[in-house]
Amino acid sequence: VVLAVFEHTEDASFRTGLFVSRYDGSFTDVGGIVDEDANSNDLGAPSLAYVSDSEIYVAYSADRDDEGTRHVFVQVWDGDAWRILGDGPVSALGTDHYDSANPDLLLVEGTLFIAWEEHGNYGSSLVFVARWDGEAWALEGEGGINVDLESDALDPSLAWDAAAGCLYAAFEEYTEAWATVYVKRRVIGE
Repeated sequence: VVLAVFEHTEDASFRTGLFVSRYDGSFTDVGGIVDEDANSNDLGAPSLAYVSDSEIYVAYSADRDDEGTRHVFVQVWDGDAWRILGDGPVSALGTDHYDSANPDLLLVEGTLFIAWEEHGNYGSSLVFVARWDGEAWALEGEGGINVDLESDALDPSLAWDAAAGCLYAAFEEYTEAWATVYVKRRVIGE
């Protein structure tokens, strides 16, 4: 069993550290602290993808610099150390990025997918899906998968249908002032 959890750091109670632990009769930290978050009042749930004891992926959102904005990061444990996948935070909006949260990882036949919500400086929260191509995060599709790009979409979750070769993304979106759950699918490999 492997789990990821934020805990208060020993040196500053307002900062929290992300730890990944393995349970084999007792809990053991995998590689120590993965990252720190400067805002312990706004922690999201990390997402894990486990391949082996020497290949563990964790996605999380964190305010690393106490600037009041959160970014989504993905790190991999390679058996020796944690390292960030890509050039930094996962972002579809680039310089327009304001806040990101609620990542969900899914490992499909050796390919790592991530879904997350992201706010720009203006406009609504969009849900994005991307895959790791070995060097960078590549968006699946043209942009946000919201039903209405003017409505906030939140809390994405990914699932895989191996028989159909389809990736599913479920998310909550506010349409006409009501929260509705939507599911979108994409055939992979076409």
